[in-house]
Amino acid sequence: MVAKVCAVLALSTAMVCSAPVWANCVPLSVVGGNGTQVTKKLSPGGTLLTSDNWNTDFVVPTDRVFSRFVVTVTPRNEGSYTLNFYLKYPDNSSDRFYSREALSLQRDKPVRQVGRVRSPKDQPFQINVFVGGFEAIGNTVQIAVDGCTR
Repeated sequence: MVAKVCAVLALSTAMVCSAPVWANCVPLSVVGGNGTQVTKKLSPGGTLLTSDNWNTDFVVPTDRVFSRFVVTVTPRNEGSYTLNFYLKYPDNSSDRFYSREALSLQRDKPVRQVGRVRSPKDQPFQINVFVGGFEAIGNTVQIAVDGCTR
């Protein structure tokens, strides 16, 4: 049986409900970092000379076949955020499975979304999590991704 966790966030005319928490999941490692989650203070947007820190990649292990990935973003500040989540494939294609602009999030209320793979034979190599937006500059977020086999 699948347990459901539902944190409902009121938006102007819509509701966002986090995805179910699935059994048989493992946390993915952060690319270029240590551990399976990252906490970051969002930097100003990039310029020709500087880059922002709005993208975070997680590596997908090749020792198992995943059917879905669960992205969890937990804001440490209330505010408006832009969220885009992608499955990145070895052929340089990607599938965006979640996209919201100016999404009002509450402090310490996680948002979870599930991305499903194209097929068991077509596995992504990375999961990209974009969290940013000009109104979110200076805010802190925690980001984690789980890969699930069922």
